[in-house]
Amino acid sequence: MNVQLNNFNSKREAILNSTLLLVKEYGFHGAPMSQIAKHANVAAGTIYHYFDSKETLIVELYIRTKDQLAEAILEGYDESKSYKDRFFRFMINQYNFYIKNESAMVFLEQYINSPFAKNFPEKDSVLFKEKVIAFFKLE
Repeated sequence: MNVQLNNFNSKREAILNSTLLLVKEYGFHGAPMSQIAKHANVAAGTIYHYFDSKETLIVELYIRTKDQLAEAILEGYDESKSYKDRFFRFMINQYNFYIKNESAMVFLEQYINSPFAKNFPEKDSVLFKEKVIAFFKLE
């Protein structure tokens, strides 16, 4: 991977991570783009190079966080186990994810109870839908 691409990914990740932490502390409206940029150690205009609006930033952060949750839930998934064992593995994994990632838990709660969830219902984690939600529709 070239240096320019690494720099692109690291700045983007810094912006997403800063947004996650600031939204946990101050909510969506209490975390302006200028504060996110300062916390991410990037110029304010740099955010708009990666995200065309705060709305886009929040939605993309939601999808990324939901993907991370899905990956955590699916850790150790074993199709040969009973449905009950797989169910409990999912729940324990989800619990552990939230214990380790309090900011993610708070962010997801804020998101699903905000206009974002109502305005962008089609914007969601494909991994979560195809693997986690599908699991509960099986039985």
